[in-house]
Amino acid sequence: MDKGLEIKFILYFLNSLKIRATYKAVGDLVGLAPVGVSNYLGKKRPFASWIVSSDSKKSFMPTGYNENEIHPDLKKSKVLMTVEELTKEIDKHN
Repeated sequence: MDKGLEIKFILYFLNSLKIRATYKAVGDLVGLAPVGVSNYLGKKRPFASWIVSSDSKKSFMPTGYNENEIHPDLKKSKVLMTVEELTKEIDKHN
């Protein structure tokens, strides 16, 4: 499957459950470096804000987003930190 389509699927999944996943978890799942994931997210918007930094000092927020580009429920959600956690969550809903 095309990496762009894989990331779009993951974004729809995260949005539907209102949970976050780190750039690293998503990158590991689709075979990209964490920094490469951003290239497939499109413009900064609430829909794409569910993929976040793994840095707790940045409160597990998406990199470079303004407040109006972040989903209002983002800060209340859990964070899937690893590819194993992300895969387990996807399998649970499949």
